[in-house]
Amino acid sequence: GHIYQNQADYPKALEQYLKSLKIKEEIGDKFGIAQSINNIACIHALRGNYPKALEQYFISLKIEEELGDKKGSSNTLTNIGSMYGGMGDYVKALEQDFKALKINEEIGDKEGIAFSSNNIGMANLELKKFREADKYLNKALSLSKQTGNKNEIKVSYLSLTELDSATGDYKQAFQNYKLFVVYRDSLLNEENIKKTVQLQMQYD
Repeated sequence: GHIYQNQADYPKALEQYLKSLKIKEEIGDKFGIAQSINNIACIHALRGNYPKALEQYFISLKIEEELGDKKGSSNTLTNIGSMYGGMGDYVKALEQDFKALKINEEIGDKEGIAFSSNNIGMANLELKKFREADKYLNKALSLSKQTGNKNEIKVSYLSLTELDSATGDYKQAFQNYKLFVVYRDSLLNEENIKKTVQLQMQYD
């Protein structure tokens, strides 16, 4: 399912995820059921069917909450927030993102806190609440640096670029964009090295 999804063959991906869901239901694997439903929701989201994706995410969330799966709940809440954002309802998106942030803070997941903070910052940016956006985007950047997550650092600099552009601080926007490019290129180089090593191993 994941391979088909990465190849953007969504009908085949959905077919595999539904097969997986059926097996997990047969064996009573509730964690697995929630995971499969999340995967199915993701396909609907990638196809632009946000209402259908939301319906599936809420089913998954209910199972995760019943199981006490806080990390799973946090991830699903984040996905729900993204769906509302995609539909242009940033108030509801913020509501879900704050719930996800609270859980991530409870379990001490710094990467999760950074991710939620960035989402909150971007939702506030869309609502033109620039002070709140700045607060959460910089929080996300600081935590991402602490954890050394280059991808999240890259995302934070791009988010800050958008904020600075929206507030007319083009000089700072340019500085943040340059830092975004540095981290983007660094990640691309790492990926290219991995591919080269894989090719060499296959050759050997």
